[in-house]
Amino acid sequence: MKIIITTFLIVVSLAFTGPLWYAKYNGPSGGYASILDIVIDNDRNVYVTGIANSNNDDGDIITIKYNAQGDALWSRLTDCYYKDIAYSICIDEYGYSYVAGFTYDGTYYRLAVIKYNPDGTINCINADNVQNAFYMNSYTIKLDSQRNVYVATMYGTDAWLVTFDNNLNYRGSLLIDYGDLDCFNDMVITSDDKIIVTGRVETPLGSPEQTDKDMFIGKYIFNEGTGLFEEIWHYVSFPQAEYSIEKGHKVKLDNAGNVYVAGTTQTGSSQGYQHYCLWKFNADGNLQWMFNYNDPQGNSSSPCDLAVHPVTGISYMTGWRALNTNDVEIMTMAIDADMNLLWRDNWNYGSLYDEGHAIAISNYSVYVSGMVSSPGNNDMVTMCYRLSTGERKWIEIYRYSTSSKEIAWCNAVKQNGNYAYIVSAGQLQNPDYALTVMYKVLDNNSDNPAGHEEPMFYTQIYPQPCHDIMKITLSSPAEQWASVSLYDATGRKITDLYNDFAKTGLNKIVYNPDNLCNGVYFVRFDVGGITKTEKVVLQR
Repeated sequence: MKIIITTFLIVVSLAFTGPLWYAKYNGPSGGYASILDIVIDNDRNVYVTGIANSNNDDGDIITIKYNAQGDALWSRLTDCYYKDIAYSICIDEYGYSYVAGFTYDGTYYRLAVIKYNPDGTINCINADNVQNAFYMNSYTIKLDSQRNVYVATMYGTDAWLVTFDNNLNYRGSLLIDYGDLDCFNDMVITSDDKIIVTGRVETPLGSPEQTDKDMFIGKYIFNEGTGLFEEIWHYVSFPQAEYSIEKGHKVKLDNAGNVYVAGTTQTGSSQGYQHYCLWKFNADGNLQWMFNYNDPQGNSSSPCDLAVHPVTGISYMTGWRALNTNDVEIMTMAIDADMNLLWRDNWNYGSLYDEGHAIAISNYSVYVSGMVSSPGNNDMVTMCYRLSTGERKWIEIYRYSTSSKEIAWCNAVKQNGNYAYIVSAGQLQNPDYALTVMYKVLDNNSDNPAGHEEPMFYTQIYPQPCHDIMKITLSSPAEQWASVSLYDATGRKITDLYNDFAKTGLNKIVYNPDNLCNGVYFVRFDVGGITKTEKVVLQR
């Protein structure tokens, strides 16, 4: 292993060349700015959102779109009222982007939801109809298959799920009230448009300073006719008449419909210590298991983010573990689908606060973004682990200058052949900027780059037209993840033809379409992050 040290860049690497690009945005009049959420589309365009302010206001919502080379295609500063912050962003297949956060009008905190056109102009905005939204950073925005918009957050002291149509007209909402401070922290939407939310609920225990805080997860469907959310199932962890704390931070799904929740548990009348916890439920809401990381030294820990492999169901969590009151390290771990701890890594850069804030996975790697601290400095850190073993492949500490401070709040990864594109985003202080950094790295089982060109794959479907048996060949330049799906002419998915690792070289798929009518169909290939579609005609 070699260690490369430059003036402002520290890299521990086996095969790594540093940032592909970085971009700064310093807001109006050079004020404070920070990126709080990020997403990448299939063309590796990067969308970020957060807050930017000048020296004489409390902040506006900033949303920026960068192309794959790091050029800002557009940036939009949105001033709803007095203080505006966006915490969550999502995109659709047509290039529209959607953000959610809050705005403060001087009297009320209001939910703010914005839809941007592909060119960055505002399509529509809803920041007037919903008062009494809470000012915490618990906002998640998602779209269903019809591009209806859902936001999970808080309303006053209640957990709140609200939905709008694609023009941001209000459709309906759900409130969960257990008597004290209830909140939804995260949300996923299933392929059949069921909504799953997680967070915490608090039940008063008779004392104004004592509540039983429990992890909450629920699955719902929105009834268009009644304008109401209908419950399919819900689960509350350890509801009891004694002091305890359980929180659901993040929720993810695998391809089988299993639901995974990362959070914390904490017990004892004096609060004790909190630690990593992972719950697994099946699609019907039955608890399969609950994993607790009991620290051997009794130190507190908490996960900040969760990623789940869609096929294996292996869960990856990152966050922090306290060594003492002034020293915190990054802790990342992997738990398999049967609750076995596969690997765990603890990394301490210095003697202050090191935290993993975001995690993403590719075909072969786990990427963690966060912050590391040393006296007088915070630096943005991006780490790469081998997916299967947890071996550290490289660590980059990004420092803009000797006097600056950098923090990564979010990250995202997009696979393209044997390469992965990782984006970390957050804030830069002294000077004040919103900071976005992209890396391009070789992502396979080898640490030796295989040339400079990104590998492609080749496909063939025969016979054409197809009379009975459909034969598909897929030629892959490397072992990599591949999915092959069949769609009808309306774009409706019929079935998955292949969903596994493709071997290097020729891969053969055979499908019997005897239950299909004559007509035009489409086979969609997604191999190593590259997508292509082939037409096939069925004619008996």
